[in-house]
Amino acid sequence: MRAVRTIAAGLVLALVSTAAARAVEDPLEPPDLGRYLRWGPFRVRPGLQLTDVGYDNNIFYRNTDRQGDYTAVIAPRAEGVVLFGHRAFVTFDEQLRYRTYAKFTRFNYLDQIGRARLTVPLGRIGVFGEVRLDRTHDRPADREDIRTLRKLDRGTFGILFRAGARTLVEIAHVRSDFRHSDPDNLSGGVPVSAILDRVESGETVDATWEARGRTALTLSASRRAIAFDTPSLTGDPADRRDATVRRLLPGVRLGLGGALTGSIELGPARLDYDSPGLRDYSGVVGEATLAYRVGRTTVRLIGERAVDFSVYEQNNYYVYDRGRLEGVRYLNRLVGLEAAYERGRLTVPATARSDRLSSYVAGVRLRFSENDLGRRVEYALRFTHYARTSTVPSFDRDQNVFGVAAIVGY
Repeated sequence: MRAVRTIAAGLVLALVSTAAARAVEDPLEPPDLGRYLRWGPFRVRPGLQLTDVGYDNNIFYRNTDRQGDYTAVIAPRAEGVVLFGHRAFVTFDEQLRYRTYAKFTRFNYLDQIGRARLTVPLGRIGVFGEVRLDRTHDRPADREDIRTLRKLDRGTFGILFRAGARTLVEIAHVRSDFRHSDPDNLSGGVPVSAILDRVESGETVDATWEARGRTALTLSASRRAIAFDTPSLTGDPADRRDATVRRLLPGVRLGLGGALTGSIELGPARLDYDSPGLRDYSGVVGEATLAYRVGRTTVRLIGERAVDFSVYEQNNYYVYDRGRLEGVRYLNRLVGLEAAYERGRLTVPATARSDRLSSYVAGVRLRFSENDLGRRVEYALRFTHYARTSTVPSFDRDQNVFGVAAIVGY
């Protein structure tokens, strides 16, 4: 108990302390070019991760007839900047993830996640356009036993301006096109595409006020109109799923330079269906990531409350809550120990289903090098246990993964 009080006191002191570092980078200025390597006209921070190299005893997330296999994920990444004259610049972030199996090779797949943003500063005002293209194989939170191919095409256009010496405001229109398929044909019943394919469009307003030192207060407001490709899965107008989502999320952001870093964003949200036959959502959503570092020890707290559309219930949504506590303690400059524990809960309000989720991780890290810019060479040996207990017994499952991971680059 005394140790817990000591950590809590340290977190409070770090939160109210000041530091020279800024809480946020100025979006009207290019990022610090000293953090990048020069590749012709490109400034790039390259990296390579090798994760989950080991054995997974339940690769299909089943509660019966489990199948295990040796697996690995290789993920190259490039984050960068391109300058256009003395004003405009492009920032980009591109990542590939290739998962391979030793025995079930037909389930190998390649993910791609990409984002690029063009900013044209015009004094205290700027205009920007952003494109995001993702092609990922995801396991829906309420149907982990299937693996959907999720395609996201998102375009964002807007303006940003300084509303004062310490205040930045960004106003944008966003359009997102979601497409889904089940390449392994595991879902059965109603196709995943009919359940989840949709277009979301609306406006966002984000404001940031640098309050003190490296601390910034944020406020994010958004409204999205959601139009499903298949408005009603039953043909009944009472099951029409088109909806409007509104969110208002105040938050706090702590920049690098202090013992405590991270951000918190939490506030009210509403999901209103056009049809009175479907249950609406009104409540709190948000996420938080805080890391406290003292000496060779880093403690990280992660929390999330999210609402998304359900594959299991088809016509409505689920609510997903989770909290994760993880820590790393380096015994010397080379060897570190890591541990993590996570609890979560998934509920589908239109049904009696409620799942309790838990996982823990234990591992050893070997860090061979790291510089001030974040470039490092690091290896890890980990054991992970995951379990789900549901009021619908067919969704009960557990999984053990033992493997190694490597990070080379930024």
